[in-house]
Amino acid sequence: MAKRTIYDGEQGLADESQQMVRVARVVFGPSVTAGQNAINFITTGVKELISLPANCVLLDAKARVITAFATGQKVTLGDTTQAAGLFASADIAPQTAVSTGILKANGVSAYFNATGKLGGYSIPGARSIYATVTTTGATKLSSTSTGKIELFLVYAVCGAD
Repeated sequence: MAKRTIYDGEQGLADESQQMVRVARVVFGPSVTAGQNAINFITTGVKELISLPANCVLLDAKARVITAFATGQKVTLGDTTQAAGLFASADIAPQTAVSTGILKANGVSAYFNATGKLGGYSIPGARSIYATVTTTGATKLSSTSTGKIELFLVYAVCGAD
């Protein structure tokens, strides 16, 4: 049996002509302690989460609700061209915490199918991914609000033409 080594961080192949697949991870929400790869917000609106580099191909997106948001709070994930391009609030189900470890996978494939960009989304320039948080009724975000979501983006950085 071959020995397996688990690596933390970015890995590449010896042949430099091969492009590396990378995973960006961020945790966000009102009950998050701000820090590296963690974004706290206690107001509604649009918040930048991750900036993808130029000349990359976005391959997949996964999300997991770690701590449920209050009823009436909605979260969408996307970019400047489509606010819910990765996940609509119904796809994330922010009021339901996921304790099984199974990630939501509606993200990129749904966006690709809707826009005809099957197989991946080529990004010629740097692109930021945003969370848009809204509330309805009397439910407002505050420093005592709950809610925490983990987002993973899988992408490959390609050479410029």
